Amino acid sequence: MFPSYAKNIVGAQKSVIECLQDIQEAGYEDATLVVGSDRVAAFAWIHKYNGKDYYFRKLDIVSSGNRDADGDTFAISGTKMRRAAFAEDFAAFRQGIPRALSDGECKKLMNEIKSNLPSNFK
Repeated sequence: MFPSYAKNIVGAQKSVIECLQDIQEAGYEDATLVVGSDRVAAFAWIHKYNGKDYYFRKLDIVSSGNRDADGDTFAISGTKMRRAAFAEDFAAFRQGIPRALSDGECKKLMNEIKSNLPSNFK
């Protein structure tokens, strides 16, 4: 879907721990997890696994920034997007996608997300 970024997109990991393990195996000694501003504290648990499941000299959790109340995607969350994809609710899914993506590309993205949801997703 995004050929110019394809070499930077890795999709086999199913958890944050697996992602961090892959980063470590790639030779990185420092890692930064970027999450929504409302999730920084919720991801503090990754520090307790540093030195057990992976090892990083420096492991940070930083905010991607506050949501822009005047922006197009203020009310959208990853959970809402996955639920819309699962329900095949294109109208709801489309609201969370920047207008720069065509409807066709947006549908392709929605289908890709749906096809990668776990079988027990609700």
